[in-house]
Parts: sequence; structure tokens; C-alpha cells
Amino acid sequence: MVHTLIRPAAGAVLFASEAGVITQVHPGVWMALGLILSGSVHGTKALARPVVNIATAGLGAPVVSVVEDFVSATLAIVAVLVPILGVILLAIFAWMLWKLFRRFFGKGRGIRVYAVPVPETNRPQPA
Repeated sequence: MVHTLIRPAAGAVLFASEAGVITQVHPGVWMALGLILSGSVHGTKALARPVVNIATAGLGAPVVSVVEDFVSATLAIVAVLVPILGVILLAIFAWMLWKLFRRFFGKGRGIRVYAVPVPETNRPQPA
């Protein structure tokens, strides 16, 4: 609960401090962009964790945590070494998540309605 306020604010300050080298843009713009970016990451994580815990009865939480750590470490290393490759890896990861989501929750996986034949009442019955 506390992190809901702290993480976006810290992200906004960090983003503004690093983006301050571009002097043609007001620092408030960088603060707003940092707040939106870090707030959306925190919001996604805060919304996804309860869903994973409920759907897997708590067994998926360690798996999700390891995947988060692996992805963040990999992207951090790659972003320092080769920024363009980091964007490409992020796009590939997002595409893989989309495919996985579509596989489990995609077309034909929702509520199914089956047609039940209804007898016609106007048809004459055989004697």
C-alpha cells in the first residue's frame, strides 16, 4: 500500500533527474513522464500479483517473481550495453506474453452457449 505512493514518486524524480540534460523541455514534463511510466509499471504489477495468487492458489507467485527478476536483470544489462537491443527484447517479450495470453484466454475460451432444440408446438402430432 505504501509503495503505491512511493514508487511512482521515486520514478518521477529519478526520470526527471536523468532527463535534465535536455534543457529545452520544462522539468515538470520529465516529472510527469516519469510519474506515468513508473506508475503504470507499479500498477500493472499490483494488479497482476493478486490475479496470479488467486488463479494458482499461491503457487504461481514464486514463478512470477523469478520471471520478473530475470527479465528486469536482463533488460538492465542489455539497456546499458546496447539500448536498441533492449527495446527489441522488450518487444519480443511483450509479443510472447500476448501470444501466451491469447492461447489461454483468446478466441473460443470464453463462455460458450449451446443451442438447445425447442420442439415446434404448431406442428400436428401423429395419431
